[in-house]
Amino acid sequence: MSTRAFIFDQFKRQYVKSLLHPDLSLVRWSGKPDLVSIILPVHNGQDYLQAAIESVQAQTYSYWELIVVDDGSTDRTPEILASFVEVETRLRVIRQPNRKLPAALSRGVQNAQGEFLTWTSHDNCLYPDFLERMVNCLKRHPSWDFIFANLDIIGETGQPLLESD
Repeated sequence: MSTRAFIFDQFKRQYVKSLLHPDLSLVRWSGKPDLVSIILPVHNGQDYLQAAIESVQAQTYSYWELIVVDDGSTDRTPEILASFVEVETRLRVIRQPNRKLPAALSRGVQNAQGEFLTWTSHDNCLYPDFLERMVNCLKRHPSWDFIFANLDIIGETGQPLLESD
């Protein structure tokens, strides 16, 4: 192996290692203490969006902001969002041309003001104590950078699909 090939090979190995085991110790996020910023990207989500937003509104932990990034919806999504904005002061809507999920999430994070960040989808419903449990867990473990929550797959009636394939 040539010297250049060796150097490139070493670089590639270090790069791959950094992706598999990222060092998050240098990442800093300064937001409003205790505020949870929830990012909700949506594209044509008229069928489930209302239930998703209502599940955020029903949280037992009430210090949150919901940032909905409407990723170029062409259905009734903008109308549904407009009806919520009229009554929910903790909800902000960002409209952009369709740029797909990663860009929508990034846009939401750029606008987040909270100490804690999470995201949900337009076809997800959060358990009422989700945010409370998330914040309590992160406060009990201040050295943790992030946590992952479990999920239940539900059917059209909203009931969990147990042992579903």
